[in-house]
Amino acid sequence: MAQLGLSLLLLLLSTFCITGTTKGGGHPPSRARAFIVEQCQATLYPELCVQCLSNYPNASASQQELAQYALTMSLARAWYTRAYVTQVAVQLKQTKANEYQAVKDCLDQINDGVGQLSQSIQGASTN
Repeated sequence: MAQLGLSLLLLLLSTFCITGTTKGGGHPPSRARAFIVEQCQATLYPELCVQCLSNYPNASASQQELAQYALTMSLARAWYTRAYVTQVAVQLKQTKANEYQAVKDCLDQINDGVGQLSQSIQGASTN
């Protein structure tokens, strides 16, 4: 069950990471990178997962710590996405009712995702 949960978390991170890449060309120490590569193999997009987590420097981290980091990174990207879609919705509300409703529905889904990620982070930090 824990392995499935980690896989889902890393998949979620990969989904949010599609819209951005890590900064800089540096990689964490080889031991930390090997740990990240190993954990990302269970995801649908292991290369993207490794790219998104490549700034995680802790070579002695546990799976739970890496999952916590992945959740935090995902939440940050979700906040960024929510802010962008909110701006689009505000612009469309003034002019195009049909498009506005579609964007509003999308924003509702993003808000649900932000809430679920926040709950996951709170739940993981209490364990």
